[in-house]
Amino acid sequence: MNASPTGSNAPCAAATSSSRCPTTSHFNSSTPADVARFIRTAIEQQLTGIVNVAGPTTTARILVDTVLTHAGRTVTACRVGEEFALTHGIRPWTEIPLWLPASSPEIALMSVNTTRAVRAGRTHRPLKDSIAEALTWQALRRRWSQRWLDRSREQHLLREWHG
Repeated sequence: MNASPTGSNAPCAAATSSSRCPTTSHFNSSTPADVARFIRTAIEQQLTGIVNVAGPTTTARILVDTVLTHAGRTVTACRVGEEFALTHGIRPWTEIPLWLPASSPEIALMSVNTTRAVRAGRTHRPLKDSIAEALTWQALRRRWSQRWLDRSREQHLLREWHG
């Protein structure tokens, strides 16, 4: 594993960021349990029409830092530039989940207005609780998705990034 750029011996995990807006790109997070609770509420209220049920907006930095904290591992995120990631053929959304380039039309999905859902009773658990649930689910699966960036390629790209 590569040493982190901070000089610690912690392993280094890749995370992308937009060169225009490093680690502050926004997106909505949600869990199936939160959405299911709201659907029940909407049915009880006989709510009709379009209601966006995405979760609260957060930043890529907060998401990655929360995952690393709750994973119980000492890892320093190495945030590589978006141009580097695209130039090296990293597939947005699949190899790096939840990452879309700033130029992607789908980026609008990361900032959906959920005001109507919140007014109708949509609630959100804290991000740390959602992350803990997701990590528990992943541990039960005990396998790495074939679509995600594999460890050897990640390490190769990090060596290139650090030059």
